[in-house]
Amino acid sequence: MFLYRSTAVSVAVFTLVMITSAPVMGAAPMMVADTTENSAAERMEHPDKFSWSEIQPTNGPTDRLRSARVATFGQTDGSDVSIAANSSGTDGGLDVGIELQQEATVSQDGSVDIETYPDNRANQSVSGTLELVIDQNRDNIFNTNETVASRQISLSADEYSTKVLTYSDVQLASGDYEYQARLSSDGQTVTSFTNGTLTVTGNDTSDGNDGNQSETAEFLSASQSEATLAPGEEITLSYRVQNPLEKPTSMLIEFPNLPANVSIQSVDGDVAQELLGSTPPGVVTSELAADGSATVDLTLTVPENATTGQKTVTTDATASSNQGTLTNTTTTTLTVTEQDPLVNRFGGSDNEIGNLDILRAVNAANTNQEVGGEPVSNLDVLELINRANQ
Repeated sequence: MFLYRSTAVSVAVFTLVMITSAPVMGAAPMMVADTTENSAAERMEHPDKFSWSEIQPTNGPTDRLRSARVATFGQTDGSDVSIAANSSGTDGGLDVGIELQQEATVSQDGSVDIETYPDNRANQSVSGTLELVIDQNRDNIFNTNETVASRQISLSADEYSTKVLTYSDVQLASGDYEYQARLSSDGQTVTSFTNGTLTVTGNDTSDGNDGNQSETAEFLSASQSEATLAPGEEITLSYRVQNPLEKPTSMLIEFPNLPANVSIQSVDGDVAQELLGSTPPGVVTSELAADGSATVDLTLTVPENATTGQKTVTTDATASSNQGTLTNTTTTTLTVTEQDPLVNRFGGSDNEIGNLDILRAVNAANTNQEVGGEPVSNLDVLELINRANQ
């Protein structure tokens, strides 16, 4: 109950507010009785000076106090007092709540209407873009590029309304998808209180525009299936991806489950975005034409104290479309071995013993220079010659 009290010289004036929260049209407003001191006696003594006026009911899905007319004792001019409820009272803020239809079903290639219920709780009108966004790749993230329907709407102050968004020519694979509604206005965005579920039925055939090639097609390959390196060294693995879709797209390349003591030093090639800080780390390629290809170079390192043995590097490539996602996986086996002391000392960057390495050793021996922190002896030169001849 809202109570407004004013005083006069000779007569106490009491203001009573009638409140209704009836969400059903035609429901009678609730009268709130005044229990203040002497009110009952004064109403009986002066019934001609006391009147009730009904609050205006609302027809929204939730109970909302909009405004109330007040009944007064000692006031006969019939003036009204307005009481705003659930209004933001702020200037320029986007105070709109959005409810939406919770379930819908559609066949592939068909259309479906989704009802939304925006509720402008502000004391000023709002205009903006209402959108329907579907989590098409089912990653629990509603991205802007997953918007499937939009329309411009206007809501007057304190207006509750029903707006329909139509999703046409549905090309999603069969299954259930979450959706939500968004309203954007003057740089601000609000989303629906809940998400709905869209069930897509059909035989998963493609119309040829967004279709996939055979899901068994291989579109990821590695330059090496096996590689060897020593503790403290780095190695570069090259990957080639080919767009398996019949439309341009970028592709996601990820490196899940990197072995312990194996870290990514850098990535190069046809890379539009690095995601090395993500879990798992990865990259997004530049946009590829239909059947176009890209190359990505991955440089890995192992620390000086790395344990020897075999380690498997797994690489995934993913292409996404309205029909779903295609993923290829390839692996490279890294063998970490202790390096030959002779190669480690004289082999240079190519980790091999060649004629140039022998000449350098001979020159160092003749000039009393050190290699690897030690002077070069005739025995060292002979061992290098024997290794090169093997």
